[in-house]
Amino acid sequence: MRAAPIATLNATAAASAGWPEAGGGHRFVAYFIWLVVYGALAGAIYALVALTFVIVYKASRTMNFATGEWVMFGALLTSSGLHGFNLAGAGLAGLLGAILIAALAMAAFATALSRVVLRHMTGRSLMAMIMLTLGLGTLMRGFGPIIFKGRANAIVSPIESDYIEILGLVLPPERLLSAVVATLCIAAVGCFYQYTRTGLALRAIAADPAAASGAGVDVTGHITLSWALAGIVAVVAGVLWSIVSGGGIGTALVGMKVFPIVVIGGLNSIPGCILGAMVIGVADSLASGYLDRLVGSGVSIVVSSLLLLAALWLRPWGLFGERVATRV
Repeated sequence: MRAAPIATLNATAAASAGWPEAGGGHRFVAYFIWLVVYGALAGAIYALVALTFVIVYKASRTMNFATGEWVMFGALLTSSGLHGFNLAGAGLAGLLGAILIAALAMAAFATALSRVVLRHMTGRSLMAMIMLTLGLGTLMRGFGPIIFKGRANAIVSPIESDYIEILGLVLPPERLLSAVVATLCIAAVGCFYQYTRTGLALRAIAADPAAASGAGVDVTGHITLSWALAGIVAVVAGVLWSIVSGGGIGTALVGMKVFPIVVIGGLNSIPGCILGAMVIGVADSLASGYLDRLVGSGVSIVVSSLLLLAALWLRPWGLFGERVATRV
């Protein structure tokens, strides 16, 4: 059974999951807890999507505004491999095989992009890099329907069960599974940065590229590696989002959540990415659960924008970001 997207969550969806509509006292608290947990599960997937942005920014200080399109392509490549190579009938093994194919394709695409295009943008202005990634996103969004025309884009959850009850909370199994996988992936990337020599080199580049180069670190090669890693993470994020909310070209819209998340948490902070995603996920869920019935659907987008403006006003470098000192 497929879970409804957070943006369309309402009292009917909550009641179908086992919670009564908010009414008073006990029911109000129960409904509130369910919305918070549901939003946190969505936040875990948002965090994985935003991680593709943070990985690239930490290494190259490039803002990839095509993140949503990368996630979309990752999901579409996986579904194409799943159905094109007849892997759908192989269950979980088939899905993992399709993800591997898509991850290799996205890593190759990211490597080529970094080597052929981005390396020639070194020294260019920040606005030039932003316009480049915006143009890339537009190009991917335009070619997506052409490349994947006539191909199935559905990715079915490997778990076939009804709602799961945990500690009295009734939750969709595919959303719970996706949140767990997203959390494990984020932890794996964090361990990669913390405990491997390559991760140490990437952290050195993020701190001071010139000093890292002077110490013998291949800055260009490691930046290319960070783009390839972002491509792989985008595949996993796209698959998880497709499982819980449906696939297709519309998957690119999840990229709209990335900028509020990284601004709230900090552009170069993985812990900040997680916290920002949880804030956005829970805020979206609460807004959809309480306000959509009063003012109509789409309130969650407004709430995310308001949180973004508040973060830019109160702490523009983010909760975990580094404030840059400027000499005057």
